[in-house]
Amino acid sequence: MQNSTIRCIVIACMICSGSISYAQSDLQKQTQSGRVPVSHEGLQAALWMQTSAEYRILCKIMFNQAKQALDAALGNKDWTACLEQTNNYSQLPPAVIVDIDETVLDNSPFQGEVVKRDTGFDPQLWTEWAKLEQCKGIPGALQFVQYAQSRDVTLFFVTNRDHSVEVATRNNLIQLGVKIPESVDTILTKKEKKAWSSSDKSLRRSEVAATYRILLLIGDDLGDFVSAADYSPTQRIEVAEKNADKWGKKWFLLPNPFYGSWDGSVYNYEYGLKRPAILKIKRERIRGFK
Repeated sequence: MQNSTIRCIVIACMICSGSISYAQSDLQKQTQSGRVPVSHEGLQAALWMQTSAEYRILCKIMFNQAKQALDAALGNKDWTACLEQTNNYSQLPPAVIVDIDETVLDNSPFQGEVVKRDTGFDPQLWTEWAKLEQCKGIPGALQFVQYAQSRDVTLFFVTNRDHSVEVATRNNLIQLGVKIPESVDTILTKKEKKAWSSSDKSLRRSEVAATYRILLLIGDDLGDFVSAADYSPTQRIEVAEKNADKWGKKWFLLPNPFYGSWDGSVYNYEYGLKRPAILKIKRERIRGFK
């Protein structure tokens, strides 16, 4: 009986060992073929944005603070939030410059689709998503927009969405209750003008600042506030610290752990790299305690 039991244990161990060996081999094959094993690098971020109370709270805190700052800015003609605003702006009509994606419009379903397909960013899939006009609002964003517009403040949406999806973007915003004036272009997209071909938003901010007093800047990326398109992670932190007096007062930053220029800075903005190469660099950059 004892020998029989021992034989069963040995056989079970051999089976388990074989299964583990097979699993390890399978993971090695996936890694060698360029597939990411086990999970997607954006899974946690997408789930956090879609399901966590903490994300909603952070967004609402930012927009509530932005409302308070808006009131203060309207009462102070010397107030501007825009570094590009150097003209005599005190008598200009008030405006707020707002980013769109992950600032006003929630693209987490697109991010979720990327995770489900186990792929990286796909421009065609993104365009398909944008043209569906199905984005919902970021928590607190629409309430802020409506409040600002009720105070006769013009909202300029400075976005790196391509000009090819501007009509769909406009429709999506209108469906959510955002008032888009017909007399002035308030949705400034990438490639809308020849000079706006890059992701740097400084020229678009300058254009708005020429005719409006910029009360606040609101976005989810450092580039929504300053020109830092090619900065290293260290340089990005330095420029953020240099402008520490503006955060939460004139500049309001929404959380976005999924994508952004912070991500590109980790691998030196080499966007042509394949996904496995990018992941390799990221693993090399991450710090542990040993």
